[in-house]
Order: sequence, then structure tokens, then C-alpha cells
Amino acid sequence: MLQVAIQTFIQPGDILMTLDPDFGMYDFYCSQAKGIMEKFAVCKDGSFDLDAFIERAKKVQPSLVLFSNPNNPSGNLITKEQVRKLAQALPNTPVIMDEAYMEFAQDSALELIGQLDNLYLTRTLSKMFGLAAMRVGFLISTPENIAVLDGHRPVYNLSTPAQVIGTILLGHAKEYEAKRDAIVAERLRMEKELAALEGITLHPSAANFICLYPQDPADLAGALKEEGIQIRSYPNKDYVRITVGSREQNDQVLDVIRRMQKESL
Repeated sequence: MLQVAIQTFIQPGDILMTLDPDFGMYDFYCSQAKGIMEKFAVCKDGSFDLDAFIERAKKVQPSLVLFSNPNNPSGNLITKEQVRKLAQALPNTPVIMDEAYMEFAQDSALELIGQLDNLYLTRTLSKMFGLAAMRVGFLISTPENIAVLDGHRPVYNLSTPAQVIGTILLGHAKEYEAKRDAIVAERLRMEKELAALEGITLHPSAANFICLYPQDPADLAGALKEEGIQIRSYPNKDYVRITVGSREQNDQVLDVIRRMQKESL
């Protein structure tokens, strides 16, 4: 749906405005459409000046505003009232909030659909529902907006098994809430444990991952990999992203990081 939306709104030379850093696939799909990326730099904790963002958008006149909320990789969240302010300030610009991780934050802008003609939300079953291999996602907007996007949707964009499985999972959404709550509780515990360690900087996350600024991101990623633990590292960046797992998995991560810290003393 991200690809469909970008290819709908971005023509060669058009501007897609997003945050920096954010989900790398926005760049890929925009490049496919021969669009131009306009990136608005955020603070290390993922926060940014919304008024300055709006002012910049009014100046560059993007054909699409799109960013993740909560942000990937920082985990920063903007509230639905901030989403309202953004969409109202740019009434002639499609504004897409990619809510891939919103189940862990529970501050969706869903109730604004229908109130704001230019607002779109994207969601996925890849995160809380664990269905990443099936590639099931969906987009929410007004019927008029959906009709426009539908004209750009590939005919065979979602297989029948994926649709059936996705529908069944959504029918059991309540049963996943306990799993979500456990992940959020583990995230809070990990944030507390990691914040007590020297040489590591982190900021509160509203997603199912934690963004860390260690002394040496490559060393940390390498040490964890040696223990069979894969985290998300980024070339030439000073941070890594660690997905919150089970308590046992998280304890393994903490043990490796503590051991690294002792060895560096």
C-alpha cells in the first residue's frame, strides 16, 4: 500500500516529504517513481518541531507527506492531535501516517479519518500479529480517496491465502492484546536496565523496539551476532535498533551488553 500510494501521488520531479531518519522503503518507492525526497531532520530522540515541519512543507510544496508514527527507528510518537494539526495545515497535500507500530502506542489517528479529507493511515499485520512473511497490510482513508488509489493497485496485490489468514487474525485481535502488553512491559524493563549502563544513550520508545546509541554500534551488533542475536544496525549511523522479545531473549541481550561494558573498563 505504501508503494501504491507513492506511485499514485508522486510523478517524476514531485517531492515526497518525510523525516530523517525514517523507513528506508519510502526512498526506494519514491526513486522508482522518479520523485525527490525532502527529509526533515529530527532530534536523537526522534522528536521534531511540528511547526517548523509545516513551515518547511509550505515552502517546498510536497506532493505527499509520509512518515512512520511511531517513528522507525527512534520509536518517537506524535499524538493524533498533532496529526490533525499537520493535516489541517496542508489541506491540499495527501498526508499519510504509517502506523505500522501503532498497536504498541495506542494513539492512532483512526478517528480523524472522515474529518480530514487528506489523511491516510497505513497498517500492517507484520508487527503485533507476527505475519511478516505473508506481507499483509492495508490502508484506511475516505471512500473517495480509496477509489483513487484503487485505480493504481496491482490486480494481484494480495494472495487469497494471505487475505484469509489476515482476516482470521483480525477476528482474534483481542487475543493479541495480552501479547502486546507483555512486549510493552518488557520494553519498559529493558529501557530501565539499559539506561543504568554507562556508555549507552537511549530514549523512550512507543514501539516494540528500542533505539540505542552505544559507544560503538558495530561492536555491539557484532557481539550480539556472535551469540546468535540479530539486531538492526545501520551503515555509518551511530545507533542500533533492538526489537523487544521474550523476557528470556531480552535477558540474553542485556547479558551480552553488560559483559561488553565490563570488558571495556
